[in-house]
Amino acid sequence: MHRRHFKRFFHSVFFRLVAVIALAGILMTLTVMGGFYTLRRNMADAFRLNFAQYIHYLVQDIGDPPDRMRAQAISARTGMMIHFEGPDGSWTIPQGTPLPDFSSHRHLWHDSPKVQVGAGREGHFILVAHGGGRLIFWRLKSEAFERQAVKTLVMVCIVLMLILAAAYLYIRRVMQPVRWLTAAMDQYGDGNLGYRMPLRRSDEFQDLAASVNHMAERIQNLLASKEKLLLDVSHELRSPIARMKVAVELLDDETTRAGLREDLDEMEAMVTDILETARLRQSAAGLDLREVDMSELIRSVTAEFTGQTPAVEAATIEAAAVRVDPQKARTVLKNVIDNAVKYSGPESGPVKIAAGRDGTEYRITVQDHGIGIPPEDLDRVFEPFFRVDPSRSRATGGFGLGLSLCKAIMASHGGSIHIDSQPGQGSRVTILFPMLKTDPKME
Repeated sequence: MHRRHFKRFFHSVFFRLVAVIALAGILMTLTVMGGFYTLRRNMADAFRLNFAQYIHYLVQDIGDPPDRMRAQAISARTGMMIHFEGPDGSWTIPQGTPLPDFSSHRHLWHDSPKVQVGAGREGHFILVAHGGGRLIFWRLKSEAFERQAVKTLVMVCIVLMLILAAAYLYIRRVMQPVRWLTAAMDQYGDGNLGYRMPLRRSDEFQDLAASVNHMAERIQNLLASKEKLLLDVSHELRSPIARMKVAVELLDDETTRAGLREDLDEMEAMVTDILETARLRQSAAGLDLREVDMSELIRSVTAEFTGQTPAVEAATIEAAAVRVDPQKARTVLKNVIDNAVKYSGPESGPVKIAAGRDGTEYRITVQDHGIGIPPEDLDRVFEPFFRVDPSRSRATGGFGLGLSLCKAIMASHGGSIHIDSQPGQGSRVTILFPMLKTDPKME
């Protein structure tokens, strides 16, 4: 879980933007440092000449042979320690200062037969052949300076981290509409077209949010108009169908009367399904909710399919109290099981039903071994009037309203229904009812 979150973080837009800003800052710093380094190299020759001249002045000021009094004055003025080793002896200014060992762990910046300039563990030094011996100028490393350097480095790192954190938080705030857009797309994908993105910005993201809201509103109005038209037509068809049924009964030809009666019954059933689906989509107020033992309800529905081919088997059915509308829940189960039987061949395996608790939900699965549903049609099977069979033959299905009605009923219960299917292998329908808050097991 944590690994996935870290992977998602490192692949997020926010991290990439912060990384780009940090990388740009580093590259700019390196560019500036590279420019200064280039200038330093170009000025190296001039620096060497000036440094050599400075050493010449020091040596000349001390005199030949070196004079201790002059050396003491130079040491007091520059803060350097001075040591001289000659044929007649040696001395050190300030007197008694121990001479560091510059022979090992040293880095030479300049090395010639007469002058050596470099640094060692103890500090920086200059060795000059002079007065028949050698003069050594050195300055010890300052512990206070090193401590200050470490503090400065730590402070720089802390400031850089704070800058990066502030940049990340600011970019995260700037990109917050992307999260709003993701949430909106999830809501629209779940069918909640009434969701609107907040308009709290005055930049391009607000324009995008306004466009998305306008798009959702138009789609919502189009679908509402479509449903209203379908509902109005269905209402208007009821009276003509009733009059036609009366007229059919007055026909003398029994064969013609039977055929017309069957067609009218089919039209009436379709109109009834349309109106019922529309009513359930508008509100769940029509539900007659009761505390029901789901195991008894499922077994009573499966009993209606006794003798069907293929057989319907209730495998593991766990007893549990669920607050549902018994009639509507039976409608969902009957439609799903009927589809499973209808789209399974005589040689297919039995339709298996399993049910039981799944966390805060009661899960019912109906598994068949029929023809299955193509992947491109899985997202459309719950649309009104959609059928996988493009010929829309009455022999292979109804009006395409059964699953749409099931989805409306499940939504009114606060539950869900979804299908997993493989062509040629069968389908598995999963129905989820919300459980009661206190759900004692019913023995």
